[in-house]
Amino acid sequence: MATRERYKKFGSTRLRTLFTLASKVAVKAIQLAGTSTWLELFGLKYEASPVNYLQVTASATGNPVVLEAVGDDTNIDIQLKPKGTGAVKANMTTLDQITAAQLRNDDGTVVDATGGAGLFSLTSAGMGTGTLTLDGEAASGNIKTDTVMFEYVLPSTYVASDTINVIVEAIESVGEATDSTTFSIEAYEDDGEGGVSADLAGTPDETDITATTGTLTTAITDAGLSAGDKLRIFLKVITNDTAGSVGTIAQITKIAVQTGA
Repeated sequence: MATRERYKKFGSTRLRTLFTLASKVAVKAIQLAGTSTWLELFGLKYEASPVNYLQVTASATGNPVVLEAVGDDTNIDIQLKPKGTGAVKANMTTLDQITAAQLRNDDGTVVDATGGAGLFSLTSAGMGTGTLTLDGEAASGNIKTDTVMFEYVLPSTYVASDTINVIVEAIESVGEATDSTTFSIEAYEDDGEGGVSADLAGTPDETDITATTGTLTTAITDAGLSAGDKLRIFLKVITNDTAGSVGTIAQITKIAVQTGA
């Protein structure tokens, strides 16, 4: 197989271009000072009559670097092709807000404004005009346990080992419970055949809900998940006011799922 080599030297570091005629591939490699090993950096392959190509544009401060397809064609795709079972990974984060329409009681019924024993209720203007909150039962001299669930399908941008976080914002409304208001979460993968995985949810970074709005973040274990897999996530709040008569209500103001590298 015929090859051609060219070398450039930058001080004591050398850069080599190795061009293989049969495969039309040029490989750039670098040899660092004081070593004998060539480290491959990237390869370039040409077509017999190319009309389109990639162009990289540098940027000024505050602007993005641009990688774009340019050439004679009006519309030019860019294809990223992994090797074998490899995947294309983008260093990006997706944050999906969970809406009221996605929420279900743990028995599968729709969450509504009425609520009930062990159920959250939707409250309009609970945090002021235009707001919609998810309210637990009022605890007064007793303990109230409320659970809500939703399903979440991992987005097409998700790749194995990406981070999955469930983010909840919550507060004690009316007044602070005399004992405590605590938060926990469970998450299961739906196998599509009526079964589910073991609980994939870790421990929230904060389990106490207080009279000040707090953010509770819980990591979900990957366990071989991939884009398109469905998670069923349960949020549980226990409001303990057995030593008082406050009438504390656990109020959830935001639920979101964050995925990404």
